[in-house]
Amino acid sequence: MKEVLIKTEDLCKSFIIGKTGVHVLKNLNIEIYKGDFTVIMGSSGSGKSTLLYSLSTMDNPTSGKVELLGKDISKINEHEAGKIRNKDISFIFQGINLLHDLTVYENITYAAMYDRKNKNEIKSRANELLKELDLYDHKEKYPSEVSGGMQQRVAIARAIINNPSVIFGDEPTGALNSSTGKMVLDLLSDINNKGQSIVMVTHDIKSALRANRILYIKDGRIDGELNLEKYSEKNSKERKERLQTFLDQKSW
Repeated sequence: MKEVLIKTEDLCKSFIIGKTGVHVLKNLNIEIYKGDFTVIMGSSGSGKSTLLYSLSTMDNPTSGKVELLGKDISKINEHEAGKIRNKDISFIFQGINLLHDLTVYENITYAAMYDRKNKNEIKSRANELLKELDLYDHKEKYPSEVSGGMQQRVAIARAIINNPSVIFGDEPTGALNSSTGKMVLDLLSDINNKGQSIVMVTHDIKSALRANRILYIKDGRIDGELNLEKYSEKNSKERKERLQTFLDQKSW
């Protein structure tokens, strides 16, 4: 039995646009498991990003319940959400969102230094990550002085430096070219194979192939699920065929 990291009960999210209520998520009941690389897919407007934000303290549901690491986060305030984001979870976004007046090294360590007592441990871990991600020679540069791919690697280092229980990603390779995108996906696959739990929204098949579990959302409801083995280059052809068949069926 896998350990449940995130659980929803009758999760609903609605928005008011003008005088009209738009129901984006409709009574969702899902579980996200420890160690999985979970991808959420669906067409534009299906609710996949709304679901990600509801699971990750970025937004509160309209009704229903969300449990994250055993804690009900359905109605927590921003202060409580900030504590969870600082200690237990992290994010990688398409927009990267680095602080441009801080160096590469400072971007990686900035959040980790907040409310942490062992500064030397953080510095040591940051230098390890800089070397692992081939960023060490660029640690004193500013984001504007490095490539988009390097910036995303900085964002990944920032996301994993605190050893979070879950990394959330919203189209993290969406703004990257194919070769740089592959490099970032290789990094995510590697840290997942080492036990890191990842929940990612994407519309891209190459990105989705890295998942061992794909949830497909349609009209605010989970419309299907595909389970795969852990990713490796050896099984990429077979899993692509399975994923494509699954997506073709969901598009009917």
